[in-house]
Amino acid sequence: MAKTNKKGAETTSSLGSLILAIIAFGIIIAIIVFFVNRGTEITDINACRTSVIARANLGQMAQDYLGTPEPKKMVPLVCKTKDEKTLSGTREEIKERISFLSAQCWYQFNQGRDKDIFGTEWGEKSCFICYYFKIPSGMDQGRPSEINIFEGEDYDISNRPQNIISAPELYNYMAGAANNLPILIGGQPAEYVGNAYNFDFTGFHNENPTKIRIRDITTAPLQDHVMDYSGNIPLETREKISKEGLELIQANKANLLVIAAEQLESNDKRAARRIMENINLHSYERQNGILVLVDFNNKVVRVHMGGEFSYELQDHQIGLMIEEKFGKVNSREQFMSALVDLVRDIRVNLIEGDVAQLSMAKPDSYYAYISNYESTFPIITSITADSTHVIAYMSSAPERDSFIKRALGVAGEYIGDIGLPGTIVPTIIRIRKGQFLVDPRNIVSEWRGDTGEFMNNIIIVPANEIREYCITDK
Repeated sequence: MAKTNKKGAETTSSLGSLILAIIAFGIIIAIIVFFVNRGTEITDINACRTSVIARANLGQMAQDYLGTPEPKKMVPLVCKTKDEKTLSGTREEIKERISFLSAQCWYQFNQGRDKDIFGTEWGEKSCFICYYFKIPSGMDQGRPSEINIFEGEDYDISNRPQNIISAPELYNYMAGAANNLPILIGGQPAEYVGNAYNFDFTGFHNENPTKIRIRDITTAPLQDHVMDYSGNIPLETREKISKEGLELIQANKANLLVIAAEQLESNDKRAARRIMENINLHSYERQNGILVLVDFNNKVVRVHMGGEFSYELQDHQIGLMIEEKFGKVNSREQFMSALVDLVRDIRVNLIEGDVAQLSMAKPDSYYAYISNYESTFPIITSITADSTHVIAYMSSAPERDSFIKRALGVAGEYIGDIGLPGTIVPTIIRIRKGQFLVDPRNIVSEWRGDTGEFMNNIIIVPANEIREYCITDK
């Protein structure tokens, strides 16, 4: 009976937490709307993003507590559609502007991290139009593409039409042109994802611990992936962790560091972030650092990761992962095994669960950014001067499209003979049993996997064709 009462109390507490969250989100949105009504473009962009995150978080809480994400619709999206009119400048400047606006749209919608943000029906795809734009006629021929990984572009620039930017040309530009993240996100600092877990094991407790100050952690080891101030981590464990870290580096995926101390001055999110930025754990122009903090006396394990990985692992998933490893530890040996297993699971999630990279695309490029480092892909048609085009965010209802995660390679291919002139679509090189050429209009509904994962995209198409791809009135 006591057990039943406890469960009931937990359910009541959970429901109460959800109600409080709804009220809190309502207050947040009211504040957002106030500033949107009198703000700048950067304010509008960040207000949109905040409302997207608030809606997604409420949906996740409702799913956890009530078994349905429906209450998320109570949080309005305060996003604005802007008309850029006819873009001006040289051909290269116009491609830069289109790329920049695409990245802004992707940023507004939290880089595609959230499932079904529009609350669509199963099998539907919905869009929000971020920008309308046109290109001028009489453009110059521009410069040759720095990177040529998407087929179909005529690399003799003298043949480029003055009133068309082809899809392959724009894709190749995006793959080679570096984005400017500080400008892109309005000067805001880098993002992070992470969580912590308080373990019960007391076998490392020290009555007089050596406390490590955060400001004293200023450099990372050149080759080793472990900084052990405690002396508790044996050589064998260090070697296993370093092996996982090396695999992440070789895959051009992440920089891993484990820091262990008898006691840290602080082990919260801000401390983890300070450490990562103090020691430059991220690669240049990327947010790909992974820090694991172990505070033995306070019995805390924290994982803090650059925002680049939030598409693969979200806060709550990281928390569950740590708890799974350390929840039943009752010896030093088990603790070290759990630490190695945690690092290995992170590596597996980020490498083996990921789409193989288009290795020639620059990691700091617009294409890398709006594809979440090629975990998804933008859909782009050729852009003509005689039509108005849109840059939109497209979100799929949760359904079985996890075949993307199992793909061993993704490449662009030019399609000119199946009713989609000038369209780049992905070619899935190999998925267990064969090869598929996928029409982007059917990318979600036709080819389905088996784990119910989701995929979101940036889409650049003529305004009068957007409804062929997605619903725009949600």
